[in-house]
Amino acid sequence: MSNRALFRFEGLDELRAALRRLPSELTNEAELIVSRAADDARDRIVSRYPVGPGNDTYGGGNLRDHVRVVEQPGGQFGATRIVKSTARHAFIFERGTKTRKTSKGYHRGVMPAADIFVDEAQRRRKQMYDELAALVERAGFRVEP
Repeated sequence: MSNRALFRFEGLDELRAALRRLPSELTNEAELIVSRAADDARDRIVSRYPVGPGNDTYGGGNLRDHVRVVEQPGGQFGATRIVKSTARHAFIFERGTKTRKTSKGYHRGVMPAADIFVDEAQRRRKQMYDELAALVERAGFRVEP
């Protein structure tokens, strides 16, 4: 009796070629998912900022005009987008303020936090992660939380 085993692989060259294409094919599709998610987050944020008479002084027009999607280098197999606001008062609008007074002691009130930007960005990021996990699973990999 022989102690040897023989394995014969058919189609191994095709498998190797498919495995070499896999990262670039996944990257291309992931790039579309990430780009769509960033654009969607930007659009959702902009749609929730205040609109109408009196809101431009509150910052609605300026806030809407300064939400940007910035593409970042993701490397050979990466896809990166950053959604950000370049409006100078975006942080105050989003986070709110405590009671404010002038140097002479005049009360200027409290500005409540809007909590729009982070809320929408987190919601869309979760959807994006789900789409990316589905992409990887369709490619034959197992994804676990």
